[in-house]
Amino acid sequence: RQPMLLPGVQNSMACCLRRAGRLRAAESMLQKAAAAVKGKGYPASVRGNTYLNLCAVLSSQGKHKGALDAAKQALVAAIQSAGFCSLHPGCGRSIS
Repeated sequence: RQPMLLPGVQNSMACCLRRAGRLRAAESMLQKAAAAVKGKGYPASVRGNTYLNLCAVLSSQGKHKGALDAAKQALVAAIQSAGFCSLHPGCGRSIS
């Protein structure tokens, strides 16, 4: 059970590092968290938060291509978390 908590702890630590101005350390921590949550049965909300924080850190460093990729991953997680398809206007299809 403890490994399931690790990405959340890494995410929180990365937020503290980002606020302290240690962007490279925050990026490294978030990369580890992102690798852990990728396709391992973690809730979509955990994946979304991880990728959204990674987007912010990468953008702060001027790494905008990577930030955009992370933002796209966060959006996918948000859609999965909502339980419906919102990529196509008027679709409303359930994706569960």
